[in-house]
Amino acid sequence: MEDLLSTQQQLIGAIEQLYGNFKKDGPERKTGDYIRRRLETLDKYWQEFQNNHFKLCGYGDRSHDYFVTEQFETTKERYEHVRSVIVNYQARDAKPSTSLLRPATPLAGAGPSQTPTRTSSTAARADCANEKETHQVTFRAQGVNSRTDELLRKQASNFRALQRKVTSINLDTELDKWEFDDILKTLQSRWSAIDALHLEIDGKNQEYDAAFYHYEQLYDDMKLKGVLPPRSSPIIYFKLFFSDEVLTHIVEQTNLYALQNKQKNWENTFVTEIRAFLGMLVLMGVHPLPNIDLYWSSDPFFCVSEIADVMTSKRFKMILKNLHLNDNSQMPKKGEPQFDKLYKIRPLIKTMNETFQSAAKNKCSQSIDECMVKFKGRSSLKQFLPNKPVKRGFKIWARCDSQTGYLFEFEIYTGKKGNEAETGLGESVVKDLCQKLIDEKLENVHVTFDNYFSSTELLQKLYENNIYSTSTVRTNRTNLPKKFRRLAKKNQAKQSVLKLAKGQYKWRVIRNVSFFTWMDTKLVTILSTAYHPKSKVTCKRTQKDGSKKEFP
Repeated sequence: MEDLLSTQQQLIGAIEQLYGNFKKDGPERKTGDYIRRRLETLDKYWQEFQNNHFKLCGYGDRSHDYFVTEQFETTKERYEHVRSVIVNYQARDAKPSTSLLRPATPLAGAGPSQTPTRTSSTAARADCANEKETHQVTFRAQGVNSRTDELLRKQASNFRALQRKVTSINLDTELDKWEFDDILKTLQSRWSAIDALHLEIDGKNQEYDAAFYHYEQLYDDMKLKGVLPPRSSPIIYFKLFFSDEVLTHIVEQTNLYALQNKQKNWENTFVTEIRAFLGMLVLMGVHPLPNIDLYWSSDPFFCVSEIADVMTSKRFKMILKNLHLNDNSQMPKKGEPQFDKLYKIRPLIKTMNETFQSAAKNKCSQSIDECMVKFKGRSSLKQFLPNKPVKRGFKIWARCDSQTGYLFEFEIYTGKKGNEAETGLGESVVKDLCQKLIDEKLENVHVTFDNYFSSTELLQKLYENNIYSTSTVRTNRTNLPKKFRRLAKKNQAKQSVLKLAKGQYKWRVIRNVSFFTWMDTKLVTILSTAYHPKSKVTCKRTQKDGSKKEFP
């Protein structure tokens, strides 16, 4: 605890020193890049200060001067003041950056906790042309180590080569997969040269460190397979997730299954045919008919030429009958340890999860929940959830981006194993879906989920693995405040016993987990490791007379 308190004092001093230096520096130094770096450093100090504060709250000892003098609240006000001063100066007086370190292609929204967004290549080339005469990547000579100066000159040349390659790429046109692969290989060769020299230069030149950060962001943005041109046709996105490798696997397993079953009149399928078959399935979903034969009907009212002209009805049904994703002869039998209810589609599930991960960067705000795929046929995997919009079907656990809804990873629920009662199912689901985030060692990741999954033990385990989390919680969970759990057991009216008016709340802290009870139209209970219990925001609620009133 003493080490954390000492660190907090050092961070307070660092914030004050940064503010003092900012006030002393002249206007000629306060360029756009200068202000950006100061804001990044300030935010880094505050984030570390906030994380340490949450750890100190977990000790439970509030007798120290740190808590008595409310240093957290004081430092927060100071941080907000310093940040507003720097931001306001930037908006009022800062000149456009003429730093020679910024990459010519601007990155919209690029930052340490955001996924970089690629701008239009046409705009990038225009920016490069406008800055070509004045924008050159150079570094100030150190004058101490000639070896370092030589490495800096080589690295500046490498940066310029990468910049020229990026600005020469025209992503506004439709590109095939091999063209994307060729672009990525070229970029990788450029970056390999930069990365090799970086090991020798890192930390020896402040200007260089800033330049390397920018070009690293540029390279990461361009190499993402999921960042595709905005005008790309749907087939480009389809090929991203159903690549030739996936289709080849389907072809091999389908032909193998037909051979094992000695299918009469079977002709081996191939990649182009399977791709067309999947396209037909998509069109059938968009244009449903009561009977599959109607797509090939001689009646023009029913016939769909986009489907009927691709292949015959007989061939379509033959492929549909033999379509397979895994070798049945290798399938473990029921009762064996390796038995898997999803064995027949397991290769596709694994490949899709890997593709979802590689096609996009993990964002800092994600959500975990269950979803239903409607199905009314016969299957041991079918679930019944009476309170859901889709009551019967397959239940899927999903981890998605909380802003865009992009699916990063999913698991299909196969039901309980044997006759054993399931305990801790929600907790195990969250831990499994968050394992990729833990393995990547991402910082400042915030995961939310509902009361089906939540428990104080789960949130504490995620916190110990550097993942912040927030969730609603059921009042019968263990390790909640005793008084609240006792009230819940007695089925008493919680709002009248706790005597909370609308907008009021109570809170407790269990190690690093905060527990909140807040009165909205009814009592809401929340667990969080991401927000301090004293932090307040307001929300508007419509009153009976139609007016809106703010509540904390």
